[in-house]
Amino acid sequence: MVVFVGNHMGDWRHGDNRRRMLGNLIRPNSGFGEASTSIWANQNNPIGFNAARGGRVNGMSAENLNLNCCGVGGENYCGGCYQNSRSPGVLWIPDGINNYQDYLNWLQNTLSSRDQVTINMVVEGVIDTILLLMTDRHGHQFFNKLMESVNEYQLQLIVAKITSQPELLIHVSLTTYGSKSVKKLLKKLGKMPLTSEVISALSSGFYNLMIDLTGSSVILRCLDLADTWQNEHVLGLHDPVCTESICFLLRGSYVLLSSQKGGSHVVEKCLNSPWMDYAILDFLKWNRLSQLARDRYGNYVIQTALKATKRANSPLYERLLHILQGHFDALQSGYGRNVINLILKGVPLD
Repeated sequence: MVVFVGNHMGDWRHGDNRRRMLGNLIRPNSGFGEASTSIWANQNNPIGFNAARGGRVNGMSAENLNLNCCGVGGENYCGGCYQNSRSPGVLWIPDGINNYQDYLNWLQNTLSSRDQVTINMVVEGVIDTILLLMTDRHGHQFFNKLMESVNEYQLQLIVAKITSQPELLIHVSLTTYGSKSVKKLLKKLGKMPLTSEVISALSSGFYNLMIDLTGSSVILRCLDLADTWQNEHVLGLHDPVCTESICFLLRGSYVLLSSQKGGSHVVEKCLNSPWMDYAILDFLKWNRLSQLARDRYGNYVIQTALKATKRANSPLYERLLHILQGHFDALQSGYGRNVINLILKGVPLD
């Protein structure tokens, strides 16, 4: 939360008062720039900053409030957070904040304080426009800094907000800066349970995301993080009707997916479908198939590919086998040995 502090410090000690002021400062339709409530409107000013610049409150300038150029009260404070015994956790709007970009830069510096009270204020202040910030050229830089600063509780608030509107999250993921923001969020979440909420929100837009170069990068990040069930859910592989189009859409991504823990399960699912050829042809086009066969996860994919093509009596089986046999020396060590053993024992039909 960010507030202006006036002549009477005591007026702003109460949390409810600070929350009201923050709402007036940076939420849409607040009187500070009349930002649109539409997430796609007013891209130049998505959080409604357009007034009270220069730290003026009740006619008092930043200089009168004894703030330096960074908006710091006193000599030993930084990040724009005026924290002393009189007014803990109150953020000052410093002089020189003349536009939206300056304002976001100031908020980023504020996050650098690492003070959780301050970060809570910022999170609460931007939460209603978080999706729009993620798509904005300057806003996504602020979002990245926010991801580096928040704790698990604050992260829960952010995830709850962005997943409450799946269609908008999908639209965000199709934009240049939005996709970067979503991937930053996924990186922050890692293997946390919250990852499932983001993946579920994105799953309904899988087709539109995968046919788009920008959107597909978000899906690939999901596949790298999710477990097998989540991957099948986000891809729609639990629905046979969708499987053919999914196998088709993944062309060009099979090699990369095969070397990922989550992605390799997806590739194996595709290999065990009637549309395995899309994956096999990807493998055959790659002139370093032996490298994939030596990979920690890729070796299982290659074994599955051999079994699936032989079981289907596919002519691609002999082509795959021929390439691998030509690289037996390279496959002698590590995970490649698993592929050699399968071939030498005879590829089974099961």
